[in-house]
Amino acid sequence: MKHLLPLLLLLTCPALAQEGGLLPNASFETTAEDRPKGWRVFLNPESASGDFYIVSGQEGVETHTGSAALQFHFPSGADIIQATWMADPKYGGAAVTPKEYTCSFWIRGEDLPPDNHVWVSVVGYGADGKRTGELGRSDYLTRKDLQNGAWTQVRFRFPVTDDSGVARVAPSVVFKANPGGTMAPASPEARVIVDDLQITP
Repeated sequence: MKHLLPLLLLLTCPALAQEGGLLPNASFETTAEDRPKGWRVFLNPESASGDFYIVSGQEGVETHTGSAALQFHFPSGADIIQATWMADPKYGGAAVTPKEYTCSFWIRGEDLPPDNHVWVSVVGYGADGKRTGELGRSDYLTRKDLQNGAWTQVRFRFPVTDDSGVARVAPSVVFKANPGGTMAPASPEARVIVDDLQITP
């Protein structure tokens, strides 16, 4: 049922950011309690500590556009399996109809250890609000995919079919310590920032 077209990695300047899209808070500018409105963060294990407040600062440096972006950062170090920023399907997701969509986002990595990797996935939900399953995801992105400190745009496509029962979609941004899914220390120097996450027909 999955049909993923090739991933595109583009390096360009902030002025070329795509405008619009279906998600209500694609650039994370609207916040509530120091979190992007419509988004939640989850840690595995829950005892891990990190800086998951949205990063704010200079456009084109700390953020891609605007004054806010998602962040994964463990300034004191932490033993971590996985951390996930997840859009609430009702408040951070988008209504869809059967057709093909593109998910795009901008990502910047700093001092990532070799095994750290990040990806974005899009999950479908029925009209009853129940999860139907993953519709598509980006490739795993590691430090070899991300020029240290440079913004990179990633795109992938996914279908919503007539028989899928999908009425809404919501993205998640996942940071994983290593491919084996085991506990590993997160470097205090490592940081991942994601901005301008959009879904477009």
